[in-house]
Amino acid sequence: MEALDIRRNSSQDNHDTYQPVLAKILDNLGKLHFILENKTISHKYFNESLAIYRNWYKKYSKLYATKLFYSFSLTAMSSKENPCLLFKEALSLAPSEDTKQFVLEKGAKCRLQD
Repeated sequence: MEALDIRRNSSQDNHDTYQPVLAKILDNLGKLHFILENKTISHKYFNESLAIYRNWYKKYSKLYATKLFYSFSLTAMSSKENPCLLFKEALSLAPSEDTKQFVLEKGAKCRLQD
């Protein structure tokens, strides 16, 4: 976790350079814990990366749309509480028909097409 702390500190000092790197690291940690079935921990990392990607999407929507889509999807899949809003956000950013179908399948309980 020392590497993560270093990136957090770096992102505070040089926001534009290190924030996207920090988000990617948080995504990777979230994926690792998701695979290990530590959904609470994975959700924490995904949620933090989601916040970063939301900010970058506001500045550079075309560049960060796909990253934000995946971040919404991963955060929703790891959520123990209401994932439906996250799935809806992911659906609105789906870059292809395949990814749209993926969200519809994963978020089937949310009735996203209604």
